[in-house]
Amino acid sequence: INEYTIVHRVLERNYNLMGSDMRWVCRVFDVALGLLASDIDEHMHECMGNLPDYKETDLDINPKLSPRHMAQALVTMGASLDDLSGKIGRPGMPTQSEMELIRWGQLLDDPKHYSRLLGTQPRLAALLDLAGPQIAVLLAARRIVARDDTHANAEDEVDAIQRKEASGGGASATVLVPLTYQRIQDEYTTSFVASGKYTISSDRYPPHVLYRSCTDLMELDLIRLKKEQCRGGGLQFGHNDTLSTGTDISHLPIHIILDWNLEFMGALRAGLLQCTTALREWGMKMN
Repeated sequence: INEYTIVHRVLERNYNLMGSDMRWVCRVFDVALGLLASDIDEHMHECMGNLPDYKETDLDINPKLSPRHMAQALVTMGASLDDLSGKIGRPGMPTQSEMELIRWGQLLDDPKHYSRLLGTQPRLAALLDLAGPQIAVLLAARRIVARDDTHANAEDEVDAIQRKEASGGGASATVLVPLTYQRIQDEYTTSFVASGKYTISSDRYPPHVLYRSCTDLMELDLIRLKKEQCRGGGLQFGHNDTLSTGTDISHLPIHIILDWNLEFMGALRAGLLQCTTALREWGMKMN
């Protein structure tokens, strides 16, 4: 197992998915460099303590920043290590057999079948505890994000072709519409509720229930508000202090703290989430 790959995955996951911002990343590197400085000081003391025997080249062989320093810094800064699984490429998710065991425990209403597994999968445990309206919010968000990503990738390919054909021409900037609760509600209302394909009334949730479900997901830290960086930089994850002030979040940019393919869709396909079959089938599509 490549140590650099493991550290890179943990750092990337905590920044992209867990809501950590650039200040947190800088503090991780600050701690790692502090650990490196301590190792260098210790190395220097060892060399100076053995003056009769040391060579000048010994002082030049100083410790370098290594995955060990970064790993210790990540743990010190409280990084989530959920993605350190025994199967590279599927971070933080149980195997298919474990999924089936969890599903059996649900069907039998016997937590002994899966409590041990959920103890090592806190994010999966949080997903399994979500109610129908909360799942509906996440399914609508997944459909929107999937379409947005597809459109963005297609526009990037067109821009690349145009840049090759037109020498010296500037690339057109793609304007991305942020994910908001209003878009989620519109997606659910117009695509699911208003569709004649899905006729089960038990998964028809009124707007106020959906809105409350979205704020509940924010309190569970599965959804976070986004805030714009100074000077038009990248988006960061903001804290959800807005909830305590009663501010309407309908049109504020939000981010879902989930890996759609490896976490959410895996549990959805395995039938582990508490939603109707119609809602699950709708959520697995993009249009």
